[in-house]
This record gives sequence, C-alpha cells and structure tokens, in this order.
Amino acid sequence: MNYFKENKKAWEEAFEHKQPGWGEGNYERLMNEHLPFFCPDLAKELEALDFKGKTVAQFCCNNGRELLSLMQLGAKEGYGFDIAENIIGQARDTAQKAGIGNCRFTACNILEIPEEYNNRFDFVMFTIGAITWFEDLKQLFPHHVRHNQCGMLCENECGQTQ
Repeated sequence: MNYFKENKKAWEEAFEHKQPGWGEGNYERLMNEHLPFFCPDLAKELEALDFKGKTVAQFCCNNGRELLSLMQLGAKEGYGFDIAENIIGQARDTAQKAGIGNCRFTACNILEIPEEYNNRFDFVMFTIGAITWFEDLKQLFPHHVRHNQCGMLCENECGQTQ
C-alpha cells in the first residue's frame, strides 16, 4: 500500500528534523534508572508480570526506549519493530551503549514481520498512538503471539480466544 510507503517516508523525515540530541542520552537513563521510560502506574503493572525467560516484542517501537526499559524485568530476549530505518538505528545504538545485548531491532512494516517470528512472543507491547492508524487490530496478531500466554484478548489461527 502506498500509505505505508508514505508513512515510512514521513517518520524518517520527522526523525531527521528532531531536536538536537533527542534520544541520544537514553542509554544513560537505562543504565541508571529503573524502568525510566514508563509512567509510575504502568511500571507498577509491568512489575507485577513475570517476564523471566519470556520473549517480548514492541511493535511500532520508535527508538526502542520502552522495550529496552522492559528488558530490565528479566526477559530472555526482546524484539522491536518499526517502519522507520533511521529510528531503528537509534534503538540499536542505544541498546549497544547500554550494554543490552539480548534485544534486536528490525525496520519493517509491522504487518509484514518476517515469518521467522511467528508464535515467538509471550508479550507484545504497542505505543498507543501507533495503533490508531490500523483499520483492524486482528491484522496485527495472526501469528506472532503465543495465544496461551498473550495475556490479552486475542484470537489466533486455532480459533482459540482468551
């Protein structure tokens, strides 16, 4: 769809016009603060979940700061996906500088996440503004979330709804 191509172009252009230094110190906060990019209420809810040994993902992850924060709760591995390649570049740079080696970032349309990730994630997080442009949220969960552990209302290939 041309819409996705134009959306990618707009996000990449916006990132190029960001305020000087925006996001460049995120690694320092990740190294020195607990869950630095979550509001206190959300941090409390996330701390109540067991992420140890789990595989987590963030769709529309922007520069990865929330996913990288979530890794502090003991997830085995994390994956971030965003349409803008330059923003993903900042996420990779932040992870490297913060010493978070179990988190990977991929630039892609989240409706076209590679099949290698099917049924891989125990927990998927979105940034609320990013999901508002999808007509049907069912498009986002056909294969990637393990239905028996997703922790939210979803329906997978097997037709099982939780």
